[in-house]
Amino acid sequence: MRKIVLGLLLTGYGGLLFWLTLSPCSIGTLAWENRLELHPLGTTAKYLEVGGWLMLVNVVGNLAAFIPLGFLWPFFQGGRTSVWRVGWLSAALSLLIETLQFASGRRIADVDDLLLNTLGGLLGYGMYLVLRRYRCVAVLVATPSCPDLVSNGAGDGT
Repeated sequence: MRKIVLGLLLTGYGGLLFWLTLSPCSIGTLAWENRLELHPLGTTAKYLEVGGWLMLVNVVGNLAAFIPLGFLWPFFQGGRTSVWRVGWLSAALSLLIETLQFASGRRIADVDDLLLNTLGGLLGYGMYLVLRRYRCVAVLVATPSCPDLVSNGAGDGT
């Protein structure tokens, strides 16, 4: 049952991720000469010059988009994964999305997105490791080693 729920969560997340990243959108206030940005941190530097909301949405949005993948994937794998596997999975999925964005002609394919998405996946995996370290994986299973999660916090199990 747990694997089914995790599979549904990952499928829903994947559908939302692809919808958000492949839907047409306005590019914002920056002028783009082409739809392919291969200079690492080039777009981030442009956004830093402009500052404000666009920069925040680009950096935080790209990080946040892949945190769920890095967090949920180890649960789906039964804990049998590694930082390298999550990193490669995040990078491969991000590369697929960037390739589809470029091929569609509706979005910009950007190496910064790939870097930030991969970092987001690794941050999600780091969150998983912290929760696993303290055995507080309450997102899916509350355990007796985390009494505050299964009781009123008084430690008496009520």
